[in-house]
Amino acid sequence: MKTEANSEDRTTFHALLHGMVEPSLLSVGTSIAVLVVAFASYCLVFGSNFTASRFYRLQMADTQDVQTLVTHKVLSRANSGQPGIVILGTSVPVRCVESEELITRLVEEKTGTRLVAHDLATDAQSTWEMAAILDRLQPGPGSVIVIALTPGVLETAGYGPDGHLRELVKWPKLGFTSAAFDEEARRAGVDVPVRTGIHAIDNAGFILSRRKVMLKNLLWGGYDYADPLTAPWYDHVNRPEFWNEEIARIGKHAKAYVANSQSNYEVIRRFVERLRETRDIRVVIMEAPVNPGWFSVPAGAEFFGRYRDDLKRFADGLDANFISATDSAELTRSDFVDFEGHLGNAQARRRCSEVISLSVAQAIGVSQ
Repeated sequence: MKTEANSEDRTTFHALLHGMVEPSLLSVGTSIAVLVVAFASYCLVFGSNFTASRFYRLQMADTQDVQTLVTHKVLSRANSGQPGIVILGTSVPVRCVESEELITRLVEEKTGTRLVAHDLATDAQSTWEMAAILDRLQPGPGSVIVIALTPGVLETAGYGPDGHLRELVKWPKLGFTSAAFDEEARRAGVDVPVRTGIHAIDNAGFILSRRKVMLKNLLWGGYDYADPLTAPWYDHVNRPEFWNEEIARIGKHAKAYVANSQSNYEVIRRFVERLRETRDIRVVIMEAPVNPGWFSVPAGAEFFGRYRDDLKRFADGLDANFISATDSAELTRSDFVDFEGHLGNAQARRRCSEVISLSVAQAIGVSQ
């Protein structure tokens, strides 16, 4: 009897173990169903409407996350069909705009025409991202596109195995896809993932890179974008030691500009021509703020003199207006926190905003 009992116990144990390690048809089906529901929920929740809504704050990495803010603006304002003022550029022009409302009001005062301003500059913005922003926004006929350029934009390498464009395809800084961006990537020999048309899948790199941020932000509602003049890194760059380091790198930047500027100018030319094929737009090429201190450094004066001449020639060839923010806003060395061109006070930023409004007024044929 004892042997029979032990045998029954072993049989029961083996049956239980078998049930645990050998999944049944029901358990497999349940697992698949859970995965399907989870995937469908991900696609449903993280559609374009999520970032276009006020929930974009949950994706903000911090109070200076301008890429998420601009993603929100583009997705929420796309295809309005209304003419507007579109401002593109890097972290330098980010600090050249006091507010969209101010630009809108100043232009209306100068021209009698109301054009709503869209401040879409982002940190380290590339020419390919400019193309993507305009392609998705689709500004209406009569719009003015202000392209605020810095040497950093034009010296960025997009081609080759280590090109910046390849990294942007893999880990995009903006949360939307664009046919114009994909076209530029393919032109540069960069493989583009298959686009499904499903926002959550096509922008998984942007969304999933913020998964930890979103979990944290769910607890307290996320971030509001703060005044960029209060960026924490200002304390690091606003000191003589950092300025000397920037001056020492001028040769490296000049070399990169010579190697890569032409390809970046061509990207700009293509996206402007693409817009002009379907609508009447005006274009302003703005030399974003340049620290006048460069002109007291021989290598800096030589480089920035050439750079300005190139911008003027490019604007002429593009049938665009040219304006220098530094000259027109009468910016002085003390207005900057570094040599890269970041403005450091609200008064200088207000003057720069006034220059942008003036450039728009001139572009639509009104001068004061």
